[in-house]
Amino acid sequence: MRSTRSSDDASRSADSTWVPVMKAVPSSTAKHGATNLRFRAQSPRNATRSNRQVPDSDEARMVHPRTTPERSPRGPLRRRRRGVSTSGAARRIVIAGGRRERGDMQRSERGEDRLITLNASATIPIAAPEPDVEPHQLRTDVTAIVRRLVGDPPGLELTSSCTHAMEAAALVLGLGPGDEVVVPAFTFPSTANAFLLGGASVRFADVDLRTGNLEPDELERVVTERTKVVVCTHYGGIAPDMGRLLELQARGRWQLVEDAAHGIFATYDGVPLGRFGAFGALSFHRTKNLSAIDGGALVVNRPELVERALVAIDKGTNRVAFERGSVASYEWTGLGSAWRMPDPSVAVLAHDLARRDEIQRIRHHVWDRYRAELAAWAEQVDAQLPFVPERCAHPAHVFWMVLPESMPRDTFVAHCARHGVQVARHYGSLPDSTYGRSVRDPDDRCPNAAVLGERLVRLPLHHQLDDVDVDRVIAAVTCAGPGVQVR
Repeated sequence: MRSTRSSDDASRSADSTWVPVMKAVPSSTAKHGATNLRFRAQSPRNATRSNRQVPDSDEARMVHPRTTPERSPRGPLRRRRRGVSTSGAARRIVIAGGRRERGDMQRSERGEDRLITLNASATIPIAAPEPDVEPHQLRTDVTAIVRRLVGDPPGLELTSSCTHAMEAAALVLGLGPGDEVVVPAFTFPSTANAFLLGGASVRFADVDLRTGNLEPDELERVVTERTKVVVCTHYGGIAPDMGRLLELQARGRWQLVEDAAHGIFATYDGVPLGRFGAFGALSFHRTKNLSAIDGGALVVNRPELVERALVAIDKGTNRVAFERGSVASYEWTGLGSAWRMPDPSVAVLAHDLARRDEIQRIRHHVWDRYRAELAAWAEQVDAQLPFVPERCAHPAHVFWMVLPESMPRDTFVAHCARHGVQVARHYGSLPDSTYGRSVRDPDDRCPNAAVLGERLVRLPLHHQLDDVDVDRVIAAVTCAGPGVQVR
């Protein structure tokens, strides 16, 4: 992005490095309690600090070294120039496509041969943030915002990952040897591992081929008297038939846990995902709609489980009660681990929360363009595009396609790469994986999950895309036909 400074800032040293400063906004002016990010110059030579701040109008553009997309006559997103020109020794760490790079910030042009990546790049200043808000207060503020986004559950705690949130849920529920947990056959391994670690066994239920979500009829087939928990994954932030799942739960003796890693901003019948089960697990991994680089949250929907969940997340101690002033000192009160989100990750998450409306606007625009402009091609080649049931509101997290048998996935991926577009598979079928074959029940046959594991691909979808990028993605996809060759 082009880094624009006010005239008041023009006299600052060219060696100044911009580092984020968290600034609390009075509740009367803060939208949904959002934290407002301001920036302060810090000289790398003498570490002197200036109290000057960029004008509010510039804050959004100072977030990353790229500009915020602006509207243009051809559509809501226009092409942006990325990069920041610096004459000093500003340094950054960039996480891009799974790589970590370090180097000088330089102005970069968006060439037409540039690879359009599957996920966004995250740029983090090496210099540590200097918050005007004390870390504990910032954590409290961020937790409150996330809590409101998921409908004010009885409890919510920020965790170091969605995986750790799932492990905390499994620990609090007390599952062990002899207990069974039903998980979708098409999901991330953490969904099953969280319960296997405690000694429980897993059963795999097949999924709906249209959505990738748990199929209620298959769930009925695999549930037994030993079933203590059923986990539903909201693939792409699209819920399964929650009404049917809750009916089955009412007749059974098991509890529902939601793997809502894709679920932030998504709803079913207007209820945020993560609010239907005893627990919900959210993800703030860097590939998600909101990023803490790596992080998550445990949503606790049963009031009697809140304190036990807090103890589990904080190393088995009642430190949260101590911080509230409920006890004079904290001590070991139960089983737990180091599953709390670190303070730097909380600051990064605050950053994304402050611009969440813009992030979601761009993601939905890209998703909608894919859905509209790939429909004719999908019908022609017999590919399957995402299906969103009527009662679901999706968050534009994943845009996936299920390729026809006549279009080998590896060949299609190579074809898109040749056109400068990164596409990728997603999960494999868990019961067909190397480890899954060793733990699955012989009766767990999941043909739909196998199809998705072999033929599903994801297109680039993130807030750093513009209409030119989307044009290139659509062009690369639509020039692929049955028996596509790499060219």
